[in-house]
Amino acid sequence: MSEISATDAALGGFGLARSNPRTVLMWGLLAFISTITTFALMTVLSGPAFAEAQTMGVSGDVDPGQILEMYRQMAPGYGASIAVSIVISGLLNASAARLVLNPSDTGGFGYVQFGADELRQMLLALVLNLIFIGVWVAVIVLASLAYLVGGPGLSALVGLVGFLAALVASLLLVVRLSLSSSATFVQRRLAIGESWRLTKGRYWPLLGTYLLAGVLGMLVILLVWGIAMVVITLVFGLAAAGGAMSPTFSSLGAVFSPASLIYFAILSFGSSLGYLIMLTPAPSIYRQLTGAPAVFD
Repeated sequence: MSEISATDAALGGFGLARSNPRTVLMWGLLAFISTITTFALMTVLSGPAFAEAQTMGVSGDVDPGQILEMYRQMAPGYGASIAVSIVISGLLNASAARLVLNPSDTGGFGYVQFGADELRQMLLALVLNLIFIGVWVAVIVLASLAYLVGGPGLSALVGLVGFLAALVASLLLVVRLSLSSSATFVQRRLAIGESWRLTKGRYWPLLGTYLLAGVLGMLVILLVWGIAMVVITLVFGLAAAGGAMSPTFSSLGAVFSPASLIYFAILSFGSSLGYLIMLTPAPSIYRQLTGAPAVFD
């Protein structure tokens, strides 16, 4: 098949969630574990720096050297959070591909497993992250060189043009590489080039499909966030709700207060439907474009 049914792909997550409640539950659990692990690592590795960043700028007098030192101290926390996101991304993308492309594989729980498929998805996530980081690092390098050559004015101009170019390039790459996960899952090897080939000449229909799914998924997540905030405010008060939404990272006790844990749980388990809506269009489109059977050897 060569045509894309944007509506089927974008709305398919709702039907998949209805027929696979265990997957929704498992994705919620993974999201909760990811949140707890990320915040714990950020607090242990770089808590004071993150706490300082949250209060910096209140006086309006910020030393550039202090900012650089603060970012240096925050680097371990950021690195740990990226590592956790890569692991969770690998698990969720493999689960989404298995759910759509190989539904007869019912091992694990809710189509979530941990094996070679997941490891390949984690490696793919790492490679894709490096590609996107490379795009934005190039902008920073060009702006820095422009500053050395022509001063702040040229640097600002190059930075603005570079920012717009990087934004366009990122949007292009997001769509053109969107089928890499599904192709990697089916072919059992990194298949970034296959995604580039399949998406050629289909940029706008694919972008529209992903935007529709993204909007629907975000609406679900925003609705769940609203419910979580109402519950926390009614039970613990408005101050506790604000603290749960924006923890101080000063200590593990401050980050994981009872209000915060309940907030994280509601948001994680409730938002899993939104994640399913956003992650399943790509494997659905891959199956439409390749005619891949739902079950493969």
